[in-house]
Amino acid sequence: MPILNITQGVHAGEKRIIHGSRTVIGRSDDCGVILRDEDIDPAHASIEARGNRWVLQDLGAPGGTWVNEEEVVTPRRIVDDDVIRLNQVIMVFDEDRKPPAPSSAPLNNSETDAAVQPDKKRSVLKTALEIGLALIVILAAATFMLGNDRAIIEYLRTQNDPPTLRNLLIDNEDISVMPGEQIIFHVEAADSQDLGRIEFWVNDHLEDVKSPPADNVTKMQMLQVWSKDAPGKYQLKAVAYDETGQPSKEVSWNVTVKNPF
Repeated sequence: MPILNITQGVHAGEKRIIHGSRTVIGRSDDCGVILRDEDIDPAHASIEARGNRWVLQDLGAPGGTWVNEEEVVTPRRIVDDDVIRLNQVIMVFDEDRKPPAPSSAPLNNSETDAAVQPDKKRSVLKTALEIGLALIVILAAATFMLGNDRAIIEYLRTQNDPPTLRNLLIDNEDISVMPGEQIIFHVEAADSQDLGRIEFWVNDHLEDVKSPPADNVTKMQMLQVWSKDAPGKYQLKAVAYDETGQPSKEVSWNVTVKNPF
């Protein structure tokens, strides 16, 4: 049978078993689940079997009834590990098995919406959290590595047909700096096949080449520090090649070194 694991309140650490197809939770001795907390209403909420699901309903208690910190305004389906709060009393619902007796009462539209695929919702939230944490780690690593220098981080991805290129963190192609000011270009190339090299060009002059450290490399990075003392306009670009010589679409930046006078 379903169990309520009480985690906060007078009965913290205790369990309450849900008997029958409908159980009232409250302070009254007539309730199926009795909670002696002062802020619990005599008949605070009910848990009812409807078909193959369990439904929680608030019975008009002043302190309210909540599931996962969402107020229960209309009957709402509850599932394993849902956190139920009655005023300040907190319980975790453990759906030990399917309800014993179905009820003819239908679920209304708002209850149905709240009950749709709760496991899928939790899975989406978990995935979003993991992606967010990964982005935080990437940004923190870039900040630590580049310090106070100006950083332009680009992402190159090569494919067989055809290679493609996209920016990762910045899409600013026009940059202005003072003479001698350093710009740090950080590019990463990736391809489903082996990578051959990344080239860094300035005004159609090959400035540097980065080769993979070993065979069978499908992702590699290039960190390029560039500065110029002479004022003027410069075009910088990066391009990646796979082992067959097929290039990615280049990424380019127009850099103006200002005249300080």
